[in-house]
Amino acid sequence: MKRLITLLTALVLVAHVVSPTDINVSVDVAKAISVTFNYNSVSFGTLTQGTSDNHPTPDYTGGSYNVTIDTNYAWQSKASGTDFSDGAGHSFSIGNLKVDTNETLGNLNPAISLTGTPQVIGTSSTTGTGIIDYHAYTLTIPSNQYSASYTATVTWTYENQ
Repeated sequence: MKRLITLLTALVLVAHVVSPTDINVSVDVAKAISVTFNYNSVSFGTLTQGTSDNHPTPDYTGGSYNVTIDTNYAWQSKASGTDFSDGAGHSFSIGNLKVDTNETLGNLNPAISLTGTPQVIGTSSTTGTGIIDYHAYTLTIPSNQYSASYTATVTWTYENQ
């Protein structure tokens, strides 16, 4: 009798089995980028008017100017700047400042003259955490530039493409 009840229970359970249905589950993962600047100023020290391709101190070839990037998608860097000014009416163009970015320190070649409008400086498809992007700067001082201390502001923007 016990076997018959077990068999009947098994038959009842089999009789209530529903055929399987596949359910599609989906998700969209948002693009994300986080950038940490490892410097907050660039100094060229004292330069002579009429000189070009001057390097900052410390020199960019040592990797002093870099950012750390965490991202899950291809990205690009853009930069723009304000003209150099001494605050007393003397100035010279931000176009005298050239920049570059690269994930390989030895491949830096500051050749892009900044303007007041953001322009793409570098692009990359590298994803992950702890990506280092190096920055390079060179500055040309125009001939007959008035002797003074000048400052400019450079704005860097990193964004997913």
